[in-house]
Formats: sequence, C-alpha cells, structure tokens
Amino acid sequence: MPTLHPPDSAILEAMTLDRRAELSEFLRSRRARLRPDEVGLIEHGTRRRVPGLRREELALLAGVTSRLRIP
Repeated sequence: MPTLHPPDSAILEAMTLDRRAELSEFLRSRRARLRPDEVGLIEHGTRRRVPGLRREELALLAGVTSRLRIP
C-alpha cells in the first residue's frame, strides 16, 4: 500500500490561489449582471469602468462594509 504524504506548502498555496481566483471571477460575473437602478439604487453618473454593481454598492445592499481589513 503506498504511503500518502501531505502536500507541500507550494501546492497548498497554488490551490488556495486557484480557489480565490475562481471565487473572484464568480462574484465579478454576478455583479456584472445587475445595474444599480434594477436594485433600487440611484446611479451617480453614467460612466463605469466595469459593468454592473460596484463592490461598494453590493456591500451597501448586503449591509456590510466594503473596506478590506487584514488582521
């Protein structure tokens, strides 16, 4: 029976980065599907760098802060 070894830290880090990228793309694609006026927000100006809701707008709707805090 083969001996199983725990993955080294480089493999775990690569797996973590892949998962983060996957989650990031998922959230970005879902935000892009919505416009502020569709969810009851006032649109400030017409120029947006990316389609859909901004992170701050999504946070406002969710009732959380959009500020990144790293302990």
